[in-house]
Amino acid sequence: MSRALPPPPATTPAGPPVARRPGGLLQIGSTPRSATVLGPGAPGAGGPEVLDRLGRPAGGVGVEARLAADGTAWNAFDPAGPAPAQRFAARAAAVVAVVGGGRTARLLLQLLEDAGVGALVTEDPAALPPARARPAAPADLVVLITHHAAHAVRADGLLADGVPHLSVVLRDTDAVVGPLVVPGRSACLRCLDLHVTDADPGWPAVVDAFVHGPRGAEESATARAVAGLAGLQVLAHLDGAGAAAVGATLELLLPEGTVRQRWWSAHPQCGCVDLPLPAGRPVRDP
Repeated sequence: MSRALPPPPATTPAGPPVARRPGGLLQIGSTPRSATVLGPGAPGAGGPEVLDRLGRPAGGVGVEARLAADGTAWNAFDPAGPAPAQRFAARAAAVVAVVGGGRTARLLLQLLEDAGVGALVTEDPAALPPARARPAAPADLVVLITHHAAHAVRADGLLADGVPHLSVVLRDTDAVVGPLVVPGRSACLRCLDLHVTDADPGWPAVVDAFVHGPRGAEESATARAVAGLAGLQVLAHLDGAGAAAVGATLELLLPEGTVRQRWWSAHPQCGCVDLPLPAGRPVRDP
């Protein structure tokens, strides 16, 4: 008499959910794009090694317990990436600067601190505890938060120094995260201005008025959504996972909350991708 198999665990330890499928198969994960099916005859069956990698609590490899959930999630997002211990060691050694104050900036700084980024630079002394904020430091990535339009001039020094930077613009009925500019490899903020000017010759006067005008309001839910979307781009870049905002803008439509990705090429009149990069600053290809 056959004995019924016990139900599978609801989840692996600190990991994705597990469900038993017909034919003795196990499905690990709930998202079709990243779920894994294990068992006899399953395509790409990885056996216990896959289960072990997805299910091992991050705290078991020396990472703080509060980062265990992050390690599990990023293993699913970026299965070819580093193990949690190496991922968080790299984040702990990184420096991220956030230029621009306001609610979105404060939420982004808190998110990056929670995600294990080692050093955070901010213009807002109230945004972080004094022990966590640095008044000045060479940054691995700079986030530029503006209202109504990106300010390309503010990024000129970063471009010349080969510092990757992410533009975040809060507008009336949408917010734009990106591009994440990798100097010498992807379109810069001036490229975007030139592309828009090609379609709208009046744009230079408009953008000048916007960047020098008053700051807009930062609605609660919008600020949190934008901080989360920008934080994902920062962490993907630091982890080497290939941020979606490199060479692209992610437009968060409000109040729907849907995101539209728009690709941008380097503008032929800009020349930013032909600039020599500073010696000693490696740049990873997007």
